[in-house]
Amino acid sequence: MKKAPIISFVTPSFNRTESIARCIESIPINVRDKVEHIIVDGQSTDGTIDVIKGYPHVRLICEPDDGLYDALNKGVMAAQGRYIGYLATDDVLDREFFNKVSWGDVENEASDVLGFGFSIIHGVEKKFCAPSVFDIEGVFRGAAPIFSILIRRDLFLKIGLYDVRFKIASDMDFLLRLEAVRPTYKAFDFALYKFIRHEASLTGHSGVARFREYEDVIMIIEENRKRASSKKEYNALAKERIGGIVEYFMEHHLLFRAGRSRVLRREVVRYVLRKYAKTYSEKVRRRIVRIWRGI
Repeated sequence: MKKAPIISFVTPSFNRTESIARCIESIPINVRDKVEHIIVDGQSTDGTIDVIKGYPHVRLICEPDDGLYDALNKGVMAAQGRYIGYLATDDVLDREFFNKVSWGDVENEASDVLGFGFSIIHGVEKKFCAPSVFDIEGVFRGAAPIFSILIRRDLFLKIGLYDVRFKIASDMDFLLRLEAVRPTYKAFDFALYKFIRHEASLTGHSGVARFREYEDVIMIIEENRKRASSKKEYNALAKERIGGIVEYFMEHHLLFRAGRSRVLRREVVRYVLRKYAKTYSEKVRRRIVRIWRGI
């Protein structure tokens, strides 16, 4: 009987022929008996499926899906590994992980979540980010991204899968729900992941997707507020995160574009009136409210 893998990596895919081979090959041949790679493809039409089929060790699920997080959920449900990780088609696993990890230790590890460092690569620039403590602050500030951790498979049964209502930031919702159950956590000081930033990157989007992400984030913050063990800390971090979103719009002169979204419009008004109460005159503040009428 074939032994179950220790780790399963799930990769959602759709029309990624230019990067899928690099992603697959980042898992070395000599560890493929211990590391399962599941690719959930939404019926690509550009040759991606043919590329994937050239790697017989990959478990391919090819069927229509409802976006990134629906595909991730399908992969999680199919996974057989003790721990589950996320691997985007744009990115690769770091060779350092495979050189330094002790498979026996991981196989017998009792912690719910394992945290690792990761590298951000932008052109010729490379930045290493050390593993963060997994807590509410780390989740809000993006210090413990979903691709930098491995999660015990049975924990998904406890807290549920990714919420497919959130098309871009459902990983934040998942991490907040995960943090709320106070999982046991162990950090390792070497890199698991290489996050490759580029204009068309699925991880690190921009443009229209940025607005959709911020809409998701604001709704996620509101929905998870009731789970917070410390309302004071949660509210402080929520204000900081939402403030950062509004400052982004103001810095890039995108307030009117953000105004097309009711969710963003509401937060912009709240933030501007609160932060700039003494800076703007009453007349200007009233004009802001009139512009953003309809909340």
